[in-house]
Formats: sequence, C-alpha cells, structure tokens
Amino acid sequence: AADDLRLQHDGTDSFVTNYTGDLKFTQIVDDKDITFDCDDGSGGTERYITIDGSTKYIQFDQHTKVTDGNRIDFGDSSDLQIYHDGSNSYIAEGGTGRLNIESNSSIQFQTGGGEVLAKFNNNGAIDLYYDNSKKFETTSGGISVTGEVAATSLDISGNVDVDGTLEADAITVNGTTLAETIS
Repeated sequence: AADDLRLQHDGTDSFVTNYTGDLKFTQIVDDKDITFDCDDGSGGTERYITIDGSTKYIQFDQHTKVTDGNRIDFGDSSDLQIYHDGSNSYIAEGGTGRLNIESNSSIQFQTGGGEVLAKFNNNGAIDLYYDNSKKFETTSGGISVTGEVAATSLDISGNVDVDGTLEADAITVNGTTLAETIS
C-alpha cells in the first residue's frame, strides 16, 4: 500500500528497491538453488554465484575482488581477517587459539617472482633460503648450514662436527680458555 517494494525500469536500467524491513530471497523447493548469472563480456552468460541449499555452500564461480581497505572476516567475532590496506597485505588472527596452516605435503613461502624463501616439508626438513639459495636445513641428526655461521656467542652442548675451517676469537671449555685465537 505504501509502495514499500518497487520493481522499476527507467528505459536503460532495471531496479529492485525495498523501502522498509529486510529484503529476503527464499528458495523452498527441495534440492534447488539460487543462482546469479551475468553477461560474460562476449555476448553469453556465465554463472557467478550459486547458493546451494543441499550442500549448504555458497559457491563463487568467478574471481572475487575485495577492494583496498576492506577485508574478509571469518568467525563469529571476526577472529581471522584477510585484507589489503592499499600498501600491504595481511592475514590477521585476532581471536582465541592459534593460526594453523595445514598441507598434505609441504608449505612453501616464495616471492611473486618465484624466489623460494622457506620450505616446510611434511615429515622432513625445514629449509631456509637466501637469494633463492638454501642456507639452513633441519636434518634427522640436527641442522645443516651452507656457508658461514656468524654468532656473537655460542653455547654448545654435545658434539660439534665441522667440515671445513673453524675460526674463533677464543675457545673456552668448562671455564678454561684453550686458545685466544684459533684458525
């Protein structure tokens, strides 16, 4: 009676406009979906979004874009957020618990140009890289380092196996300095 819901066409565009309360779309037919199809840019149409009641999923069939300064929130209290602020990108976990990243095989961090930064191998080594060259690796017996290890102090319990040259300003064993300089 008050023209609260209006379907209009202005000669160019069509509009569905609601002026009071919520605008609700309800599908009550068993095993049927709500779909959103749109022009594909070349004269045809493609599916963009499907709301599938039988699987209880909302499926996106095309890329989804969230503009700068906006985010995707997960969890009842926005516990996990993914966003780009115009300068930097973030995966922010601010809820209870921890952020778990899971994979069936391995996890690799790399730059957009494909340069490897780190690899975490399932049931295997953790590898750290410098300029796409592996420098540090965990092994079943400890660690393996390629190149020089620089430390301001080093406290070692157990055996040290050095393949190559050992250089030290001083070596102290059980409080006794064995050598001031050793090379």
